[in-house]
Amino acid sequence: MGMTYPRLAQVLPTSLRAQADADWGGCRETRKPISGLIIAINGAPIVRSTSIQTLVATSSGESEYIALFDCVKHVRWMRKFYWEMANKATWPTQSIVLEATTVRIDSSAAQALAMN
Repeated sequence: MGMTYPRLAQVLPTSLRAQADADWGGCRETRKPISGLIIAINGAPIVRSTSIQTLVATSSGESEYIALFDCVKHVRWMRKFYWEMANKATWPTQSIVLEATTVRIDSSAAQALAMN
């Protein structure tokens, strides 16, 4: 038996935002880039991740694009999870899946690659 929260969903609109970044050649041992991401709901971080990329990037723009791609994979998984929760009416998460998710990155080269 699932609980519904119609008033809570109207009072607390939720938004999913993400930020991705990379440090080109950041790992001193392998010289591979280090990716980082933060995913937040209403400004509160719920996912934070850092990892060494599996590829050796040839430019900082490429390493930023790889970090962006990894972040978007996480965001897609989160949106699918919240979609399933909203369909079961167990949690007021519909606004997360109905709104577009903002993913920020500080590299113009990665933005250009993503828009292409």
